[in-house]
Amino acid sequence: MRDGLLVAAGLALAVGLPLLVLWWALRGRRTFGTVEQRATYAALHEASLAAPPLRQGLTATSAARSATHLRVLLGSPAVAVTDTTDLLAWEGAGEVHAAAAMDVAVTALTSGRPSVRGDLVCGDPDCP
Repeated sequence: MRDGLLVAAGLALAVGLPLLVLWWALRGRRTFGTVEQRATYAALHEASLAAPPLRQGLTATSAARSATHLRVLLGSPAVAVTDTTDLLAWEGAGEVHAAAAMDVAVTALTSGRPSVRGDLVCGDPDCP
């Protein structure tokens, strides 16, 4: 009787273990949703990190604390945060262009429409 029990246990292990390994390998890696869902989550996460400093008011300190998260959220090499009159924070490359960023902000604030400056000339080959 004991030998029959050992044979049955060995047979169950010999068949069950490979089936368990095969099932585990074929089920694939469990991920958090689709690509779109992960992108949405990442964007909302960065926005949630950028918002708290700005809730305290738009100051140079709050702008500097949120600028990194805003740059990641926008996917840009640099971001400028301004109020109606001053550049409050610059995050990223090309800080030599900060004055031009304020010109673009004034144009956008005056017109009420987005503004892009395409005539910016830079002699630095590493400048984005």
